[in-house]
Amino acid sequence: MSLPGRRDDRLSRRLKALPRLKAPAGLLPRVMASAASLPWWKRAWWTWPVVLRFAYAGLLALPAALILGWLMPSMQAAVDLSFHSVEAALSGWWKPLATVGRGLGLALAKAKTPLLAAAFLSYLSSVAAASAINRLWSAAIPRRMS
Repeated sequence: MSLPGRRDDRLSRRLKALPRLKAPAGLLPRVMASAASLPWWKRAWWTWPVVLRFAYAGLLALPAALILGWLMPSMQAAVDLSFHSVEAALSGWWKPLATVGRGLGLALAKAKTPLLAAAFLSYLSSVAAASAINRLWSAAIPRRMS
């Protein structure tokens, strides 16, 4: 076994030999009491009252809604202009591309099961290769204890 492996085993044995630590008996009630005594705004968000959660979410969404409402007309014009220019550029290609797309869809419908099996086997072989590379890589690099 390599030096890092022996060191890991020795460290693991020593850690398992340590006695189990036990929390003081009154620790949990004290922690729960201090958490319960916090005001609602200092607690976790999902423990807030429902009305205040909705109000807070609305308050956070308000700046985004105002900015989008202010910029939306100019954004809409830019989107329309870019869409129309793309549509004009692709208008001559649309019918042939649609025909090719329908043909590919029919071919995929016929070859779905073998294709899925091949994809699954390809995925499994990729996972196996990645695992082997990881194992070889981690064995080649010496580990250092901090």
